[in-house]
Amino acid sequence: MAEARRLLIWLDPGHGTLKRDGARDTGAADTSGLGTRLCEKDLVLAAALRARDLLTAQGHEARLTHQRADYSEVMGYSDRGALAAATAYDCYVSLHLDSASNPAMRGTTVFVPKLPVHCPRSRALAAALAAALRGEFGTPVSYPAARPAGVMAHWHNLGTFVGGGNSYSPGALALPEPLFMSNREDMEIIRRDDFADRYAQAVVRGILRYAQSAEPEPIETPWQEELRAAAAWARSMGISDATRLGSSLTRGEYLVMRYRERGVSGS
Repeated sequence: MAEARRLLIWLDPGHGTLKRDGARDTGAADTSGLGTRLCEKDLVLAAALRARDLLTAQGHEARLTHQRADYSEVMGYSDRGALAAATAYDCYVSLHLDSASNPAMRGTTVFVPKLPVHCPRSRALAAALAAALRGEFGTPVSYPAARPAGVMAHWHNLGTFVGGGNSYSPGALALPEPLFMSNREDMEIIRRDDFADRYAQAVVRGILRYAQSAEPEPIETPWQEELRAAAAWARSMGISDATRLGSSLTRGEYLVMRYRERGVSGS
């Protein structure tokens, strides 16, 4: 297999900075009723830091637009875009979590700039991210206009995309909103200790799939030993060949594995 091309990726943790006008870029918070007191700015920063480490371990160059979420860094959306626009990057991904006044809203959508300059490239990246995130969290597409791929152009182009001429750069741009902090079911996923790691791994898988990079090395997780044991069990029982463990599961594959499992258990 040919050696994978080294990518330059910008990861933008949504929110957590001080805007140029002195206002805090707070982002969303848990309004699901669970009372976790979790904030979007902290969660997406943790995911971005983890994604950077994973991409770096794969031999790629990953840069963050900012590295703190305590409002100690002065940075507007145009500043974030300008940082990326000054480089010949491959991907620019702004990590977020969604929120809505309707608590029933849940699921995943990945936004792209409305400007059509690099829309096909950005849509391809967004589609790969949406597939990876939905596969990781088992979520539906949240907005009707984003169906079926989970990709939607944002009506005002998103400041982080157009700032500093960012939309005219050669790379693809995408803004994932994988879950809603206003929805109880989504927040049950977000509140887990492994959420930032799962978010990061899904983002990395999406980026590498988009770039048609070589298959990444297995990513170590806190439950890696259990995964190995489960894979060996599935193979021994004839339920699954236990390959592509980092890939999304299709409905067909799920049904076949459940059918095989039923045959093994005799129930």
